[in-house]
Parts: sequence; structure tokens; C-alpha cells
Amino acid sequence: MTYPKFNFLCISLFLCFISCEDPNRLAIRIAKEWHHKIIQMPDDIVWKIDGRDTLISINSTFRILYYAKDCISCSFNAHQWKSLVEIFREDGNDVMLMFVIQPKYFKEFEVILISEDFIHPVILDEFDEFDKLNNFPAAPYNTFLLDNNNKVLLVGSPTYSPKMLELYRRVITQSK
Repeated sequence: MTYPKFNFLCISLFLCFISCEDPNRLAIRIAKEWHHKIIQMPDDIVWKIDGRDTLISINSTFRILYYAKDCISCSFNAHQWKSLVEIFREDGNDVMLMFVIQPKYFKEFEVILISEDFIHPVILDEFDEFDKLNNFPAAPYNTFLLDNNNKVLLVGSPTYSPKMLELYRRVITQSK
């Protein structure tokens, strides 16, 4: 059973702490805008795993969607994301990582993914289709916990803060 008011409050508080411009107004606006919003998927998306085009079935109970533009290679930490998957697996939770990346240098980023042995689905969004459909907020508000209907449960990255990771774990546990 979920507690929408509790989740909304947690999102709002987290966003207040991490925002670099007027924290209160920006965090509250983003939390209100994204709470329970449905993330739209383009019809003709091509997922890549290990540098190869791959058809995947998205049937997990929860998804973590990370959306990023421009210089990804300097901020993307594959090790942190792979560790996160292990944490959720140890908890017995069905969580899938999904990355939508629009880097300036596609081939360079693919090399990074292959060299890191990163086997999670990635979309290299060359034509900015995802952002056109969803109008994503800028970092640090570019990571979303989604349910199996792509409804946003949380906004913020569990790799940035142990408190945010615990919030993800609590929301997943309560939503089962």
C-alpha cells in the first residue's frame, strides 16, 4: 500500500535540499509537476546493450529511468549503477535500470559502456525524442523511480545520496 502524501512530502523535501537555485520554489514546482506523471516512450525506440541494438521486454515491477544530455562521459558512473542493481536484488525487488542518453559524442559513450561491461538497457536518443515527449527537468532532477505503468513515484537519484537510496527502498517496499 502506498502513501501518496508521504511520498510527495519526501520528494519535496529531497528536492529542497539538492536544488542550487531557489530551493523551495523550484523543488516544490518539480515535485508537483512530476508526481504520478506518466513517462511516455517513443514508438520506435532502439535499446542498446553492450553496444548492440537489442529488443527488450520491459516487464519489471519497478524501473529507474535516468535521462541525461550532453557531456555524459564525465558524470556517468557505471560502477555506482551496477552496485545499485545488486542492492535491489539483495532486497528481493524487481527493479530494472533504463538509461536514456543524449550525449554529444555517441560513439565515445558507447565505448565507455562497453569498456565498463555495462549490460543494462540504454537508449542513445540522437533526435531528442524522449525529451520532446516528456520535457524532462534538468539535472539533478533527471532520475525517476517508475512503477510498472511508467508512473513517477520518486524524482532524484539514489546514487547521489544514501538517504535517497533509503527512500527508494522504502517506497518500493511499501508499493509491493
